[in-house]
Formats: sequence, structure tokens, C-alpha cells
Amino acid sequence: MHFLTITPTAPAEILAQGEFAKQLYEKALKDGSVNVYRSRILLIGQDRAGKTSLKKSLLGLPFDPQEKSTEGIQVNLSVCEIEVEQVRNWNSTKENKPSLTEFSEDISRMLAEKQYDWILDEAKKNTEMNEELDESLTAVERKRSNTKQVCLK
Repeated sequence: MHFLTITPTAPAEILAQGEFAKQLYEKALKDGSVNVYRSRILLIGQDRAGKTSLKKSLLGLPFDPQEKSTEGIQVNLSVCEIEVEQVRNWNSTKENKPSLTEFSEDISRMLAEKQYDWILDEAKKNTEMNEELDESLTAVERKRSNTKQVCLK
């Protein structure tokens, strides 16, 4: 039995970046892993906003100004490719990603305001209920006193 030994040779682009890049390339070959950049796209929005036209544009299909409105939900297993090198202003999702701590003060203030409004509403309801109860009790007392006066005469 004979085994064929394949010596990985890095492409010129990798070799031009130096020894470290070559070692990373060789390690990636040995590990058997490759970065695959794939994503799913879900287009949602107001009717007649151009979601179908955007999908067609991503697929390289021509724009149709007479495109009919999509009824309901349309699911397409379409594949489009975007050359990352051609994209301008490409930002990593790890950069400039606001964390929850940046908004904690605003969130706390909003929650406190909501709680305060709820407490005021409850207090107002209780006050209104107490006033109604007082009015009802006063009316009952008047009827009793009128009844007592009639009975005593």
C-alpha cells in the first residue's frame, strides 16, 4: 500500500503576507476548518415598500416598476452572493455595538416613570372609589335619618 503525501503550498497572496500568515494558513488546512460567511435574510416591512424589488436586486434580477404586491407571506429559498471586497463601508457587528449598560440609565428612568404613573393612577382610582363610597354612605345615612324622623312622628 502506498500513501500519497500532499504538502500544502500556500497561495501567493498568503506567502506575501509573511511567515505568520503562512503558518495560520497551514494550521487552517490541518484543522479542516474554513470561515464561511452565510446569513439568512428576512425582509419585513410596510406593504409596497420594495421588499420584493430588494430581493430581486440581491439576486441580480432586473427591477420591475409594475411589480405586483405580494399577498400574505412569501418564502423563497433563494441564494445570492455578495463579494465582500466590493462592499463599501463594511462594519463588523462587533464594532460600535451598544451594550445594555449604555442604556441602563435611560431604561431605569423609563421604568421609574412608568411605575410612578401607575402609582398615581392607582391612587386616583382609590381616591375616586373612596369618594364614591363616602357619597354612598352619606346617602344611606340621609335615608336612615329621614326614615327615623318619619317613624318618630
